[in-house]
Amino acid sequence: MSKGNKTNEKAAVIMNKALTFLKHNIYYIIMGVCVLALATVITVAAVINSNKAKAQIPNDNEDILSPAPDNTDVDNQDQDTNLDSNEQKQVDNPTIDVEETFYIIAPLDSYVEGQGFSDTELVWNATQKHWATHEGMDFKAEAGSEVKCVFDGVVESVTTDSFNGTTVTISHIKGYQSVYKLLDGVSLKAGDKVQKGQVIGKISENALSEIADGPHLHFEILKDGKRVNPLDYLINGNK
Repeated sequence: MSKGNKTNEKAAVIMNKALTFLKHNIYYIIMGVCVLALATVITVAAVINSNKAKAQIPNDNEDILSPAPDNTDVDNQDQDTNLDSNEQKQVDNPTIDVEETFYIIAPLDSYVEGQGFSDTELVWNATQKHWATHEGMDFKAEAGSEVKCVFDGVVESVTTDSFNGTTVTISHIKGYQSVYKLLDGVSLKAGDKVQKGQVIGKISENALSEIADGPHLHFEILKDGKRVNPLDYLINGNK
């Protein structure tokens, strides 16, 4: 037998063995191929899903980490607008001080303090020669010196007699009254409005009450009908 024939016989034998192997193991081979194919499909699907997940992560992080819009300027503008609005309201509706305090000016520009206030302790009355209370304060000045209203108000009464001369009573805020005695030259009448510092009369030299003390203004302050010490209400610089 030639060498070529021997080769062909070997090839035929190998082919027969292979066919026999396939014949006996075809089921397992097919199963293996199917399992391999399934594994390949699962792997490919997993890779695709993984790539999709990775592609979505930056978007998620971007949503989480993206800085919030800077509204500082807008907020500041709103605050400025509110402030401007409030300031405008304050200008349009000014606050009125309804708790005005009753502080008075001195009723004369130039004076010397005379007999002081005493509603309980007796003091000597040089004119009437006896001890008595002194429910006001005396402001000594030359006869004819101008007497001024100590606080804005309305004239309540104007009376005249030889003992007290002319007496002017003025009503003020919060139940206060001011009384000016031993006056001359008064032209006011009840109901007249008067302002602080307005001249209401002059010191008399003819009124008989307290005439021994020389020309002066006898001045009283009443609160709700009760006489109080005028010195308690004189503003600083006038005491």
